[in-house]
Amino acid sequence: AKLRCVVRLEGVDLVDTEDIAWFKKDGRSYLLLADIGDNRGRRSSVQLYIFEEPEWKAGQSRLSIPRSKIKKINLQYADRPRDAEAIFVDPHDLKGYLISKRDLQVGVYPIDFQQAKDGDTLVLRRTSSLPMTFITAADISSDGSRILLKNLGQVFQWRREANKDIVDVFKQDPDTLSYQAEPQGEAICFGPENN
Repeated sequence: AKLRCVVRLEGVDLVDTEDIAWFKKDGRSYLLLADIGDNRGRRSSVQLYIFEEPEWKAGQSRLSIPRSKIKKINLQYADRPRDAEAIFVDPHDLKGYLISKRDLQVGVYPIDFQQAKDGDTLVLRRTSSLPMTFITAADISSDGSRILLKNLGQVFQWRREANKDIVDVFKQDPDTLSYQAEPQGEAICFGPENN
């Protein structure tokens, strides 16, 4: 791998950024940067930063995104602060889905952030639990047909029938994919062809 470009988010102070998600809306591509880590479960709120995906040109080594082009959303858990490292955005309903990390049965927290304004605070409510722990990454295919979650030792995949609600998809048993554990293997994503 070779570093191509450094992107600076102006006016953004990050605490423990753990994941990034990509989604399309109205024909435009967006990135969601999730500052959701909280190892000790003490943060009164965590943050999402949403901005249009920058267009990179060959030879460009630095990019800057002005604060006015970044939407910051504060998130507070309905019950208590907790640690999380995984989030994805469903291409069908454009909601974010945050997965907690350290719970014995991790929680699924839908986030309806599309109508939120910069600086708004949304309350996170657990809609379901999954019989796994220490989830460190998540992604959804660009067509919404498959969802991946991983912890340090396993990768789980759910197949989704057309337009089935994410919460209902998580009621199904996942497939466990072949995976050779990596030291600090804490990320996963689909490629542009959903591979």
